[in-house]
Amino acid sequence: MKFLILVALISCSSSFIAQTPPTTDTTLVQEILVDAEYPGGFEAMAKFVIDSLNWDAIYEWPEASKRRFQNKIIVRGIVETDGRITDIHVERASVYCPPCNREAINVVKKMPLWIPAKDKNGQPERVYIRIPIYFQ
Repeated sequence: MKFLILVALISCSSSFIAQTPPTTDTTLVQEILVDAEYPGGFEAMAKFVIDSLNWDAIYEWPEASKRRFQNKIIVRGIVETDGRITDIHVERASVYCPPCNREAINVVKKMPLWIPAKDKNGQPERVYIRIPIYFQ
């Protein structure tokens, strides 16, 4: 099970996207030279997600125990200049599963500080990120 999630996370690494959040603040530089990064890279993030998921919380939901399902959840947030992730929410999910959504958000909240994005002057910048989390 864990191997399938890891393979799915790695195969969809192109779904991991960083964007500069829209703002009216004119001091925010729109050109990002280096994207925000999970410490240790994508493989370390995939391992963290696999190790942190609480499957018991998901299988307490009656619908989850009735059928096998595959669910891809895209969690969106902002990596702040200090590496914290804020404004965490589910952007979309392929299957209606409230416990999956809650667990995906909880996993992202538990993540260690990220390496913030940098602008062309080497200054840290806020960026949006999307993290795909698969339940199989």
